[in-house]
Amino acid sequence: MESAGLRHRNRQLDGSEQTSEPVNTEEEDGLSRDIPSFTVDLSLKPQERYAHIVPELLPHIRRAKLTDLFDDLINGVLPNLLVGSLVKKSAPFLLRRVYDEEENAELQGIAKATELPMYLLVAFNVLLDLLLGCTSGGVLVAEPDGRASKRTKRKAHIVHFRTLDWGMDPLRELVVELNYVRAPGGPVVATTVGYFGYVGVLTGVRKGLSMSLNFRPRHDDSTLWKRIDFRRHQMMVILGMRPSVSSVMRRYLLNQPQGCPPQKSKGQRHAKDGAEKAADSPTKDSPSGFDIKTILSELSGSPSTSAYLIFCTPHLVLSCEKDNHVAFVRTSANFLTTYNHDAADENDPEALEHLARTQPKVRAKTGMDEIVGFSTERKRAIDKIYKRVVKRQRRHHHHNEPDPGTTPVSLDDVFDLLHDKHRWIINDETHYAVVMDPKKGRVLWKRAFEAAPTPPESEVEDPDA
Repeated sequence: MESAGLRHRNRQLDGSEQTSEPVNTEEEDGLSRDIPSFTVDLSLKPQERYAHIVPELLPHIRRAKLTDLFDDLINGVLPNLLVGSLVKKSAPFLLRRVYDEEENAELQGIAKATELPMYLLVAFNVLLDLLLGCTSGGVLVAEPDGRASKRTKRKAHIVHFRTLDWGMDPLRELVVELNYVRAPGGPVVATTVGYFGYVGVLTGVRKGLSMSLNFRPRHDDSTLWKRIDFRRHQMMVILGMRPSVSSVMRRYLLNQPQGCPPQKSKGQRHAKDGAEKAADSPTKDSPSGFDIKTILSELSGSPSTSAYLIFCTPHLVLSCEKDNHVAFVRTSANFLTTYNHDAADENDPEALEHLARTQPKVRAKTGMDEIVGFSTERKRAIDKIYKRVVKRQRRHHHHNEPDPGTTPVSLDDVFDLLHDKHRWIINDETHYAVVMDPKKGRVLWKRAFEAAPTPPESEVEDPDA
């Protein structure tokens, strides 16, 4: 389960030009593969929705060995054998459900079909979003027919790119794409890319909106009450008394009110009411429900674990630094990226390095200490490539756009951002990479990646060297 480690790769950034040719990941990296795609019919009973998928994935589920992964996590967090053993024995009694009734029923159906214990799937769903390293962002991309004269801008819209990175290699077996429909043979209303058995949303798109979730390594611990309230919320999520961040993201993606148990928590009362109102409020970008204003309004005061939430509409990229009862949002109509650090960390990289060194043992065990430590370097790498491709596009199109920041790039350029030659973005820790189109509401490109053999130790060079 140990991380292959970003430190194992010797990388440097020079001023050489990146190619603008389309990237063939199969030729570039024999460890990449296509992601299997399945349809989930929401008109079926929740317990039955995934039954047709299990036979095809059962060998992969067995190879993933979720029980061993759970034991490894507990051993990493609680090295004391007696305490660790006590936690493992009590898990079946404590981890009995997730907050949302519909998601809980889906997990019960998956547990029955796979013969996995329910507590294991619950742990998988409430703990996973606390341990994921990622790169997410949106960029203005010229449409194929986006012609322009010397006086007009090319037609363009936002495209959402995303990689998911961490060191839990066995979970690579479970990467899937799920296409949600509301009736047999009906149109796809939303698509997600994630892990089978994980019913929340880590990466998803529907017409008018795409979204991804990144791990955030810090939260507001400035007062004793804030520390207590944050840990209290985490415990309520684990015990199924409040929804996880990924469960909230699923509600936004599928335009559904939260289906809570009879004894719903105080912190979620208004969220459900807001969801019901939003579902009846169609907008231009989100014609069937939650629009981005409603989402941000709800997130601004809702209880939550810390996370980065990235949303793209056809015309805007939004990055939300979410904390308990608060959210800070950045926006761009052209290019914006999010990794595993706050925007403020870019002014104090030493503080981020210290944060990486002091990550809890469980995050170090999954490679998160390295992913956090190299987060600003990933940003610098992708920013340099973006500036190069914008410069090339402006030269090629004779400076049609008055401001370099408004220059759209090509879809091939987006692949260049992901496949930088020094492997800062798609790297040894990457489980999958996705490019989504919120205007069309579909996934444009997706690849999963196998674990790479661990190379010898080598020094990581400064990207500015």
